[in-house]
Amino acid sequence: MATVSSQPRPKTPNRTAAPVNPYQAPVATPPTRKAASPVATRPATNVPALHSERAIGVSTFLGGAIAGAILVARNQMLLGRKTQAITFLLATMVWQAILIAVSLALPFEVPGGVWMGVSVAHALLFQQIAKHLFAQPYAQIAEGRGQWASWGIAAAAVVVTMIGVGSIAVALAMCL
Repeated sequence: MATVSSQPRPKTPNRTAAPVNPYQAPVATPPTRKAASPVATRPATNVPALHSERAIGVSTFLGGAIAGAILVARNQMLLGRKTQAITFLLATMVWQAILIAVSLALPFEVPGGVWMGVSVAHALLFQQIAKHLFAQPYAQIAEGRGQWASWGIAAAAVVVTMIGVGSIAVALAMCL
C-alpha cells in the first residue's frame, strides 16, 4: 500500500524543462562497459603478440613438430617462462629425432597416408597444448599479431628438417 506525503517533491537544480514530444521514439543510450581486466586497459604497444592456437596448429602441420615447438616456446618466452620454453623445445627436438630414427630404421617403406596422419596428430596435439598452456593469456590479451611470423617459422622448420633428414640419410647411405 502506498503512503501519501503532504510534502511536495523537491525539484532538482540544473534541470531545465525541455519540451517533450510524446510521439517521438525514446532514444536509448548504450551502457558503459567496464574493462574486463587491467591488461585490457594497457596500451597496445605493451601487449605481447602471442601466436594463436590455430597458428600453432597450422604451423605444426606444415612445418612439423619443430615449427610448433618454436611457436609454443616463443609464446612462453613472451610470457616470461624461459625455463618452460627451453624444456619444451628440447623435448620436442628429442621426440622429432626419435621419430626420424624410427622412420629410417623401418625395414619397409611407410605409406604417405601414415605420415599425413602423424602430421595431423601432431597439429592437433600442439593446438591442444597451446590451448592448455595459454588459455588465460589468450583470454586476457589481444591474440596473434604474428601470423606472418608463424608462416615464416613453419617454412624455416621445413627447410631445417629436410636438411637434417637429408644429411642423416646421406650419412647412413655412405656407411652402408
